[in-house]
Amino acid sequence: MMQLLVNISKLEDTTITPASGDGKEWMIRINDANQFYNENKDAEEVLVKVDKGVVDTSGNLVQTFESKVHFTQDTTGPELVDVDMDQNSKDEVEKIYFEYDEELLTATELDLSNLTLLDKDNNKEYAFTEIFEGAAAEIDTDGKTVTVTVDPTVASGNYEVTSGEGFVQDDAATPNDSQEVTKDLYIGEAEETIGATVEDAENTFTVTFDKAVTSESAMNPANYTVDGKALPADTKIVLENDQTVEFELPAGFIAEDKVDAKVTVENIVPVDSNVKFSPYAEAIHSVYDNTAPEASGELLKDGQIQLTFSEEVASVIATDFDEVIVNDLVLDDSAYAAVADATNDGEDAVKITVDAAVATDAGETYLYIDVDGDGELNHDKDIVLDQVKGDEGKEDWYDEGEVKPADLNEVDSVVVNVKEEAETKDTSHLGNSLKAGNITIK
Repeated sequence: MMQLLVNISKLEDTTITPASGDGKEWMIRINDANQFYNENKDAEEVLVKVDKGVVDTSGNLVQTFESKVHFTQDTTGPELVDVDMDQNSKDEVEKIYFEYDEELLTATELDLSNLTLLDKDNNKEYAFTEIFEGAAAEIDTDGKTVTVTVDPTVASGNYEVTSGEGFVQDDAATPNDSQEVTKDLYIGEAEETIGATVEDAENTFTVTFDKAVTSESAMNPANYTVDGKALPADTKIVLENDQTVEFELPAGFIAEDKVDAKVTVENIVPVDSNVKFSPYAEAIHSVYDNTAPEASGELLKDGQIQLTFSEEVASVIATDFDEVIVNDLVLDDSAYAAVADATNDGEDAVKITVDAAVATDAGETYLYIDVDGDGELNHDKDIVLDQVKGDEGKEDWYDEGEVKPADLNEVDSVVVNVKEEAETKDTSHLGNSLKAGNITIK
């Protein structure tokens, strides 16, 4: 590659660099425009000379050369020539490109407050970042384009965008500010949307839509969630009219009282095909525990039954436990007693004691459960727990002369029934009754 020795009259601060890879072209850059141009003068003429001593790659001297060069100082700022954008599959704007007619000074700090928008549909003016949130600007690698990346939230609008004076500067020796320029920015037609309002009252919800919707979508339980759960498929949703539905939460759907439950409504189809439904999602709704408490039980060491509850109850009503079934035989009410009790941990409980009786028959003494409560031993109806020859029972049948309660650990099966509409209720707002039905103890 040849060496270049250049003398340029009037210049002290210059930089000479290759302008091509083959060494045939070189660029002379003026680093100090103020020193180069006379005051209040936009043009200057210099003499460029190639002196002796410049050789090519073969070592041959290059012929001396001199030429006058006319320099014109760039005093015009970059002009905005086009505004373009990228949109995603939802037509939401992701990037906006501001293209200028010359290379820009990359050191320029891009102040987005220099960009403003005019909504051409209503003549309202906005700061650029009011419409396009999360905006961040940078000069692209082509040197002439400012790329503004925005949050993808805007899918419609008809705007004029104005790039204010000084938004960018050119890469001249003395950088020039861009001038104010306005360009059109058409994003797309706004899609008409409708919403919904939701009212709640004691686990009954009324949903009102802004416009008529299809009954199929409005009555589909899968389109509604309450407290994070979709409505069960068999939820009854009543269509009051083409804009209103009502439904009650099914029993067992809510486990605790809340005042900030989230309700969502989505996938609703408006009757007007040109309208889109905007999903509803608000965590402002009251829901109430509608799950019945349940009782479970076990046999204690002494053979009595202890029942406990799945959640706190307001009070225990012993008469709610209306049947005790031992070895598949329903005991007469006189054969057992149920009382409110407490566990060792102080939790509410019920203790059920089944009475035992003693009778002598044909030289044998029996310890038995008087199933029918008639006070007589009937081998076909009653349950024999133990027996001994003679007319006296065993000592361990008694406690201080009284017959001990029946030890149900000695029988084959024990079941307790909870009646319908029990008065034992939980402490929730709705006061749910204890779940009815059989409780298998053994």
